[in-house]
Amino acid sequence: MIVQENVMVPMRDGVHLATDISLPSDDGVAPAPGRFPALVVRTPYSRVFLADFPPDMIAGATVINRPLATARGYAVVFQDVRGAHGSEGRLQPMQNETADGADTVAWISEQPWSDGRVAFCGPSYSGLASMMGTVAAPPALSTSYVQAPATEVFNNGWFLFEGVYMQHYATQWPLMQSLDPACHSDPELAAAARRDFLELHPDENMTWMTANFPDDFFDRLFRIMPLKDMPVVRHMPFWREMIENRDNPAFFDANAMKDKLSNVDVPVLHVNGWYDGFIRNTYEHYEGLVARAATQEARDGQRLFIGPWSHGACFECPPGGAVDGQQLMLTWMDQCFKGIRSPVFDAPVTIYVMGENRWRTETSWPLPGTERTRFYLHSQGGANTASGDGALSMEQPGRDERPDQYRYDPVDPVRNIGGVTLYGGRMAQNEMEARPDMLCYTSAELEEDLEVTGKVRATLFAGSSAQDTDWWIRLIDVRPDGRADALCHGVARARYRNSRTNPEPLIPGEICEYAIGMQATSNVFKKGHRIRVEVTSSCFPLGERNPNAFVDLNSATEDDFVVAAQTIYHDAKHPSYVELPIIPAGRERNWIDTPFPLASGKHFEFPA
Repeated sequence: MIVQENVMVPMRDGVHLATDISLPSDDGVAPAPGRFPALVVRTPYSRVFLADFPPDMIAGATVINRPLATARGYAVVFQDVRGAHGSEGRLQPMQNETADGADTVAWISEQPWSDGRVAFCGPSYSGLASMMGTVAAPPALSTSYVQAPATEVFNNGWFLFEGVYMQHYATQWPLMQSLDPACHSDPELAAAARRDFLELHPDENMTWMTANFPDDFFDRLFRIMPLKDMPVVRHMPFWREMIENRDNPAFFDANAMKDKLSNVDVPVLHVNGWYDGFIRNTYEHYEGLVARAATQEARDGQRLFIGPWSHGACFECPPGGAVDGQQLMLTWMDQCFKGIRSPVFDAPVTIYVMGENRWRTETSWPLPGTERTRFYLHSQGGANTASGDGALSMEQPGRDERPDQYRYDPVDPVRNIGGVTLYGGRMAQNEMEARPDMLCYTSAELEEDLEVTGKVRATLFAGSSAQDTDWWIRLIDVRPDGRADALCHGVARARYRNSRTNPEPLIPGEICEYAIGMQATSNVFKKGHRIRVEVTSSCFPLGERNPNAFVDLNSATEDDFVVAAQTIYHDAKHPSYVELPIIPAGRERNWIDTPFPLASGKHFEFPA
């Protein structure tokens, strides 16, 4: 392998992007003879940093390994996105990746070492850049490997999730980017951000690649209000523009893929994990492309591959869950570029079924034969904590069921532990289930295994004493020993109950119906386990705390906080329920061995 470093690739507006190109070589001195297909990773995280990524990470954390890829005959291109690290221009996350991706593909196709065929690949922001570049449909693009793309930021979880500011991503990410001097177009703003950073964490030698924080750093940071004055990020123009447009979907249109998928005319491998905060993007892109890609060949060429990982695969995999991400990606490229068929990609859909802890192939997504089944919330008014009288069953509620009540105080929010987020996973929720502001509705012990695979939805009838509030709901698998494992969650913000773009205050005490979309999951609730639904009003620090007041959310302070009296109804007139996608026991199941097993199961290890 030989590397051409810091090649400045021109964009259509004259901005140049820093690019490193690795080419196959027989002697380490000159490129191997011939021309090569190119695999492109576009990143805001430093092309130099990602180029040295370890080769043995599981598929939830796959950045292509240059030696492995060049040894198989591929050119590998790492590029800093506009306004990051070595590139020129202003950093405007998620705004320029369609045009810049298309320009990069066109430039590569004209190079003397290129055979004219290009693929996008990469996870997270690189997955976003890959997807946004793919919908540009550049002529030289042959395929894309899109993993955990941070697209759809207006509603699907990177910046906002159903209107809730997702501070775990949307504050932490620009905070880290602030350590890259290139992202600051204004030296005065850069200096101000640096001063804020040092006040929060006095480490003069901290850089983007050496950042390390004490355990309570982000907990303290996320409690700072008002949001618009958040230290460090308040000096970053792109962040301010985003929060100022939190109710304006048009501002985020460049990052919205739904109406652009019909442009795509290439096969795409969509990869993610059930516990990744961007999982909804992955299966929605797949569904949209199967239905609306530009050609029948492209529609038939879509593949969906979902494992048991979180974002970055930063917890131990369950049995058989560790997939060699490099081999998954390169085998896909071999099939698309070299015509080397892999049986792994014969089926359109490959999923890991948790609980059963096995891989399976499917003919489509959502799964054919799914039986959407309502499980209703029940109690006699005492569903508070896991020890309360909350129950869950397929029986519709009667007229005499008393509602459940709790008080939500934004000063003391329910904490998020694992689940579907960045560094989450199948973590126990028992500590939070002991709180009186957590309602728990639990089924009887299951007499047989019950598989839930697909999108989970919920309907809540709820009232509040406040003018605004949040309703968080989570699906739980309760083991026979009582451990309560998180599966997926959803949220409804009351001010958006009628319109996402025209918020309205609540009438205190009025009963409202909330339709809550949760992430998809795949889990077999084993015989002897129980199904549980949690309902509460906060999920901190994943999401911002609702002050329970109809105020400007960017300007709200703790002085605006109101303690809300919350009521969940579940009677004959107000049947609250969760709707589960049940896969019938008698349905045929095509179980397979772990694709590309990785013996080490190596994963990221982040501080708690």
